[in-house]
Amino acid sequence: MDERPFLTVNLLHLDRSPVAELKKLTKAAFSIEEMLPAAWDLKYISEFKRSLYRQLEEPSDEFVRVLAREAYSGVISAKRLEQFRDIAHQALKQFVSEQITNRLQTAMEVEKPVAAQPLEVKPPVKEDIADNEIITTEEELEGYQIAKAILAACIDSERVTYKDTKSYFNVLLDGNSWKPICRLYLNSKSVKRLGLFDGELEEKIVIDSVSDLYKYTDRLKASLAKHRELEPA
Repeated sequence: MDERPFLTVNLLHLDRSPVAELKKLTKAAFSIEEMLPAAWDLKYISEFKRSLYRQLEEPSDEFVRVLAREAYSGVISAKRLEQFRDIAHQALKQFVSEQITNRLQTAMEVEKPVAAQPLEVKPPVKEDIADNEIITTEEELEGYQIAKAILAACIDSERVTYKDTKSYFNVLLDGNSWKPICRLYLNSKSVKRLGLFDGELEEKIVIDSVSDLYKYTDRLKASLAKHRELEPA
Protein backbone atom coordinates (compact mmCIF):
# COMPACT_ATOMS: atom_id res chain seq x y z
CA MET A 1 0.00 0.00 0.00
CA ASP A 2 1.12 3.56 -0.69
CA GLU A 3 1.97 5.75 2.29
CA ARG A 4 -0.31 8.47 0.95
CA PRO A 5 -3.98 7.83 0.04
CA PHE A 6 -5.06 8.32 -3.56
CA LEU A 7 -8.41 9.73 -2.42
CA THR A 8 -9.43 11.65 0.70
CA VAL A 9 -13.11 12.37 1.46
CA ASN A 10 -14.43 14.91 3.97
CA LEU A 11 -18.00 13.89 4.81
CA LEU A 12 -18.70 17.26 6.44
CA HIS A 13 -17.82 19.16 3.25
CA LEU A 14 -18.60 16.70 0.49
CA ASP A 15 -18.40 17.80 -3.13
CA ARG A 16 -19.23 15.96 -6.33
CA SER A 17 -15.72 15.03 -7.45
CA PRO A 18 -14.91 12.43 -4.73
CA VAL A 19 -18.46 11.06 -4.89
CA ALA A 20 -17.94 10.12 -8.54
CA GLU A 21 -14.69 8.34 -7.64
CA LEU A 22 -16.26 6.58 -4.65
CA LYS A 23 -18.91 5.09 -6.92
CA LYS A 24 -16.13 3.22 -8.74
CA LEU A 25 -15.38 1.39 -5.48
CA THR A 26 -18.91 0.08 -4.98
CA LYS A 27 -19.49 -3.64 -5.40
CA ALA A 28 -21.61 -3.16 -8.51
CA ALA A 29 -19.07 -0.97 -10.30
CA PHE A 30 -15.71 -2.21 -8.98
CA SER A 31 -13.14 -3.27 -11.56
CA ILE A 32 -9.49 -3.70 -10.57
CA GLU A 33 -8.41 -3.11 -14.18
CA GLU A 34 -10.11 0.30 -14.20
CA MET A 35 -9.42 1.20 -10.57
CA LEU A 36 -5.60 0.87 -10.66
CA PRO A 37 -5.00 3.49 -13.38
CA ALA A 38 -7.70 5.70 -11.82
CA ALA A 39 -5.93 5.48 -8.43
CA TRP A 40 -2.62 6.36 -10.11
CA ASP A 41 -4.17 9.46 -11.71
CA LEU A 42 -5.93 10.54 -8.50
CA LYS A 43 -2.75 10.20 -6.45
CA TYR A 44 -0.71 12.48 -8.66
CA ILE A 45 -3.56 14.90 -9.35
CA SER A 46 -3.77 15.34 -5.58
CA GLU A 47 0.00 15.91 -5.32
CA PHE A 48 0.02 18.37 -8.21
CA LYS A 49 -2.87 20.30 -6.63
CA ARG A 50 -0.93 20.56 -3.35
CA SER A 51 2.04 21.90 -5.31
CA LEU A 52 -0.16 24.46 -7.08
CA TYR A 53 -1.63 25.59 -3.74
CA ARG A 54 1.91 26.13 -2.42
CA GLN A 55 2.88 28.08 -5.52
CA LEU A 56 -0.26 30.18 -5.16
CA GLU A 57 0.75 31.26 -1.66
CA GLU A 58 4.54 31.40 -2.11
CA PRO A 59 5.87 30.94 -5.67
CA SER A 60 9.21 29.11 -5.79
CA ASP A 61 12.26 30.37 -7.70
CA GLU A 62 11.83 27.69 -10.36
CA PHE A 63 8.16 28.48 -10.86
CA VAL A 64 8.78 32.23 -11.07
CA ARG A 65 11.54 31.67 -13.62
CA VAL A 66 9.22 29.58 -15.81
CA LEU A 67 6.63 32.37 -15.83
CA ALA A 68 9.21 35.11 -16.30
CA ARG A 69 10.79 33.43 -19.33
CA GLU A 70 7.43 33.58 -21.09
CA ALA A 71 7.22 37.37 -20.76
CA TYR A 72 10.74 38.71 -20.13
CA SER A 73 13.68 38.35 -22.53
CA GLY A 74 16.39 39.86 -20.33
CA VAL A 75 18.68 38.26 -17.77
CA ILE A 76 16.79 37.20 -14.66
CA SER A 77 19.07 38.36 -11.86
CA ALA A 78 18.41 37.72 -8.17
CA LYS A 79 16.95 41.23 -7.79
CA ARG A 80 14.76 40.80 -10.86
CA LEU A 81 13.65 37.38 -9.61
CA GLU A 82 12.35 38.93 -6.37
CA GLN A 83 10.44 41.54 -8.39
CA PHE A 84 8.88 38.84 -10.52
CA ARG A 85 8.01 36.76 -7.44
CA ASP A 86 5.59 39.43 -6.19
CA ILE A 87 4.18 39.84 -9.70
CA ALA A 88 3.73 36.07 -10.03
CA HIS A 89 1.92 35.96 -6.69
CA GLN A 90 -0.48 38.72 -7.78
CA ALA A 91 -0.98 37.15 -11.21
CA LEU A 92 -1.88 33.77 -9.69
CA LYS A 93 -4.40 35.33 -7.30
CA GLN A 94 -6.00 37.31 -10.11
CA PHE A 95 -6.09 34.26 -12.38
CA VAL A 96 -7.93 32.17 -9.79
CA SER A 97 -10.33 35.03 -9.06
CA GLU A 98 -11.08 35.53 -12.76
CA GLN A 99 -11.71 31.82 -13.27
CA ILE A 100 -14.18 31.78 -10.37
CA THR A 101 -15.92 34.88 -11.71
CA ASN A 102 -16.21 33.36 -15.18
CA ARG A 103 -17.66 30.14 -13.78
CA LEU A 104 -20.21 32.07 -11.73
CA GLN A 105 -21.21 34.20 -14.70
CA THR A 106 -21.71 31.06 -16.76
CA ALA A 107 -23.78 29.52 -13.96
CA MET A 108 -25.87 32.67 -13.72
CA GLU A 109 -26.54 32.55 -17.46
CA VAL A 110 -27.81 29.00 -17.07
CA GLU A 111 -29.88 29.97 -14.03
CA LYS A 112 -31.52 33.03 -15.61
CA PRO A 113 -34.57 31.13 -16.92
CA VAL A 114 -34.99 29.67 -13.41
CA ALA A 115 -33.94 32.50 -11.13
CA ALA A 116 -36.56 35.23 -11.38
CA GLN A 117 -35.68 38.86 -11.87
CA PRO A 118 -35.61 40.66 -8.48
CA LEU A 119 -39.11 41.23 -7.08
CA GLU A 120 -40.75 39.77 -10.18
CA VAL A 121 -43.70 37.51 -9.38
CA LYS A 122 -43.86 34.48 -11.64
CA PRO A 123 -46.75 32.07 -12.19
CA PRO A 124 -46.29 28.49 -11.02
CA VAL A 125 -43.56 26.65 -12.93
CA LYS A 126 -43.89 22.98 -13.77
CA GLU A 127 -40.94 20.66 -14.28
CA ASP A 128 -41.09 16.93 -14.88
CA ILE A 129 -38.39 14.93 -13.12
CA ALA A 130 -38.55 11.12 -13.18
CA ASP A 131 -42.29 11.21 -13.85
CA ASN A 132 -42.92 13.36 -10.75
CA GLU A 133 -44.63 16.70 -11.28
CA ILE A 134 -42.94 19.55 -9.43
CA ILE A 135 -44.85 22.81 -9.11
CA THR A 136 -43.04 25.95 -7.96
CA THR A 137 -45.69 28.04 -6.22
CA GLU A 138 -45.96 31.80 -5.80
CA GLU A 139 -45.53 31.34 -2.05
CA GLU A 140 -42.20 29.54 -2.59
CA LEU A 141 -41.03 32.28 -4.97
CA GLU A 142 -42.04 34.87 -2.38
CA GLY A 143 -39.91 33.09 0.20
CA TYR A 144 -37.02 33.01 -2.28
CA GLN A 145 -37.29 36.77 -2.88
CA ILE A 146 -37.34 37.40 0.89
CA ALA A 147 -34.19 35.30 1.33
CA LYS A 148 -32.48 37.24 -1.48
CA ALA A 149 -33.47 40.54 0.12
CA ILE A 150 -32.12 39.45 3.52
CA LEU A 151 -28.79 38.32 2.05
CA ALA A 152 -28.37 41.25 -0.34
CA ALA A 153 -26.38 43.11 2.31
CA CYS A 154 -23.84 40.25 2.47
CA ILE A 155 -23.47 39.06 -1.13
CA ASP A 156 -24.46 39.80 -4.73
CA SER A 157 -28.11 38.70 -4.80
CA GLU A 158 -27.59 37.03 -8.19
CA ARG A 159 -25.53 34.36 -6.40
CA VAL A 160 -28.61 33.36 -4.39
CA THR A 161 -30.55 30.88 -6.54
CA TYR A 162 -33.14 28.17 -6.03
CA LYS A 163 -34.00 24.62 -7.02
CA ASP A 164 -37.42 23.12 -6.40
CA THR A 165 -37.97 19.46 -5.60
CA LYS A 166 -41.04 17.39 -4.83
CA SER A 167 -40.30 17.45 -1.08
CA TYR A 168 -38.96 20.96 -0.51
CA PHE A 169 -37.88 24.26 -2.08
CA ASN A 170 -34.10 24.78 -1.90
CA VAL A 171 -32.48 28.24 -1.60
CA LEU A 172 -28.85 27.79 -2.68
CA LEU A 173 -25.55 29.62 -2.99
CA ASP A 174 -24.33 29.68 -6.62
CA GLY A 175 -26.86 27.03 -7.64
CA ASN A 176 -24.84 24.41 -5.73
CA SER A 177 -26.98 21.74 -4.05
CA TRP A 178 -24.15 21.17 -1.56
CA LYS A 179 -24.48 24.80 -0.40
CA PRO A 180 -28.06 25.14 0.87
CA ILE A 181 -28.88 28.40 2.65
CA CYS A 182 -32.34 27.27 3.70
CA ARG A 183 -35.22 25.03 2.65
CA LEU A 184 -38.93 25.76 2.54
CA TYR A 185 -41.39 22.96 3.29
CA LEU A 186 -44.68 24.44 2.12
CA ASN A 187 -46.43 21.54 0.42
CA SER A 188 -48.23 20.36 3.56
CA LYS A 189 -51.70 21.86 4.03
CA SER A 190 -51.48 21.60 7.82
CA VAL A 191 -48.02 23.00 8.69
CA LYS A 192 -45.24 25.03 7.06
CA ARG A 193 -41.58 24.55 7.99
CA LEU A 194 -38.29 26.35 7.43
CA GLY A 195 -35.07 24.32 7.24
CA LEU A 196 -31.94 26.10 8.50
CA PHE A 197 -28.30 25.05 8.01
CA ASP A 198 -26.27 27.31 10.29
CA GLY A 199 -25.32 24.26 12.38
CA GLU A 200 -23.93 20.85 11.42
CA LEU A 201 -27.39 19.41 10.66
CA GLU A 202 -30.58 20.82 9.20
CA GLU A 203 -33.02 22.20 11.77
CA LYS A 204 -36.68 22.35 10.77
CA ILE A 205 -38.74 25.14 12.35
CA VAL A 206 -42.52 25.55 12.13
CA ILE A 207 -43.51 28.91 10.59
CA ASP A 208 -46.83 30.64 9.96
CA SER A 209 -45.85 32.14 6.61
CA VAL A 210 -42.78 32.79 4.46
CA SER A 211 -42.56 36.30 5.92
CA ASP A 212 -41.31 34.59 9.10
CA LEU A 213 -37.94 34.30 7.30
CA TYR A 214 -37.27 37.85 8.51
CA LYS A 215 -37.28 36.50 12.08
CA TYR A 216 -34.31 34.29 11.18
CA THR A 217 -32.21 36.90 9.36
CA ASP A 218 -29.13 36.25 11.50
CA ARG A 219 -29.32 32.49 10.99
CA LEU A 220 -29.69 32.82 7.22
CA LYS A 221 -26.63 35.06 7.16
CA ALA A 222 -24.76 32.55 9.35
CA SER A 223 -25.59 29.75 6.90
CA LEU A 224 -24.28 31.86 4.02
CA ALA A 225 -21.12 32.76 5.94
CA LYS A 226 -20.42 29.07 6.65
CA HIS A 227 -20.40 28.26 2.92
CA ARG A 228 -18.32 31.33 2.05
CA GLU A 229 -15.62 30.32 4.55
CA LEU A 230 -14.67 27.55 2.09
CA GLU A 231 -14.30 29.91 -0.88
CA PRO A 232 -10.80 30.79 -2.12
CA ALA A 233 -9.41 34.03 -0.69
